[in-house]
Amino acid sequence: MKESYGYLPLANLSELWDIHRFNLALLEKQAAQYGSAAVPLLTQNEIKNEQLILKELHAEFDRRGELPQPINPQKTVGRQLYQLILLEDEQRALLAHIAQAQRSLPRFERQPVTLLQVNEGPDYIHHPGFAKRKIPVYHGDLNALAREGLLVASRTRKGTPTYDITAHGFAYVDYMISLQSQS
Repeated sequence: MKESYGYLPLANLSELWDIHRFNLALLEKQAAQYGSAAVPLLTQNEIKNEQLILKELHAEFDRRGELPQPINPQKTVGRQLYQLILLEDEQRALLAHIAQAQRSLPRFERQPVTLLQVNEGPDYIHHPGFAKRKIPVYHGDLNALAREGLLVASRTRKGTPTYDITAHGFAYVDYMISLQSQS
């Protein structure tokens, strides 16, 4: 890989450091969550790639006699990555509601939200973490969140659509909460 970062100003180099540290932390968290035997080879290669990039960035910091800034996901990663995610207010609220429902349950009891499609009338999502067992939803909002990588869409054996929040989905919700607390 061996990149040259000598052309970058220190601020940009520190932002790169933050982004790759954040990516590595997410990948390592995912690997720890599923266990090394279940981690796909792709994820293992992504972890090695992020480690290599961080090693190269660290060498550039050493060459300059500088230290990297500490990781600050709200400032760097949030500003650069999360601002690219275009969602409507209702979609953000739906994602936050799903994240809250997931976090309200013990880890071993967590499960995806289930989409209940009614022939006439609104669709609903169901999850044991919801105060009201089922909530009316526009199916397109779930698909939009899945397209952004914040949810993973799948189906049960019977063909019922389900949606599970991803690590990026949780991180995006945390970012939204941090923005609200700053204002």
